[in-house]
Amino acid sequence: MAHGPAPPILAGVDRVDGPHGDMPDPAPGRPAAVVALPLHGGVHSDDLAVQSFARHLAADAGSAGRSIIAGMRAFLEDKPDLLPDPRWTEPPPTGYRAVELLATAAGCSADDIDRARRASRSDLAGSAWILEPVDGFEELLGVVAGRARLILVADRGDPATGAVLDALELADRVELLDEITLNTQLAQAPAALLIDTTWTSWLADAHAAEHTTALIDRFGVVGAGRGQADLTAPNLAGLLPGIAGWLDALATNRERAS
Repeated sequence: MAHGPAPPILAGVDRVDGPHGDMPDPAPGRPAAVVALPLHGGVHSDDLAVQSFARHLAADAGSAGRSIIAGMRAFLEDKPDLLPDPRWTEPPPTGYRAVELLATAAGCSADDIDRARRASRSDLAGSAWILEPVDGFEELLGVVAGRARLILVADRGDPATGAVLDALELADRVELLDEITLNTQLAQAPAALLIDTTWTSWLADAHAAEHTTALIDRFGVVGAGRGQADLTAPNLAGLLPGIAGWLDALATNRERAS
């Protein structure tokens, strides 16, 4: 999911203060349904880090570096006619993957790419104060409030995670788990809706386990035939009606069973 050392996992958060008022734990005394999405790319745009990634690789590529920058901008700005040759036959699923392909075509090595990726995450940590939550995130807090646990997922080794949480003022408002810990907790959840920004093995495994999956399909992953999410939209705001409907259906089923 995210590239994400995070602060210690924020488990057992009792209440969340936000624009929608306090967010109580859902259904005390009963296992809670889970809604989870990545911090990086899900709650904030990862474009700033992708741009840094491209700049670091362009510096390694010499005269070919211009094609990396041009291709990155064409991809993020959805201007495929401006992509340098050779062009890909299907859209990459993420900005990071697009830049990797551009860098490989420009002659960058795997070591160059790994080094640039690490540098981009450190750069994001230093620039996190610029970030804002994506459209729909504050509304998601309201939709989920009192009905499910909202969990943000981030890799604990990502130097940007703590800085982003602080910049977005989320450190005391939401639960943060790494992917492994979340997967362990899903076994106790009565229902789960998992959101990601590309069709990863994490979403595929969740789909196979009959959890509900949702894809923020900004770059046309579904159009390229990759992924079978239950809900798709080009942004988080577009997923909100489906998430609200899923929570409504859970509540209806719970009432019928009681």
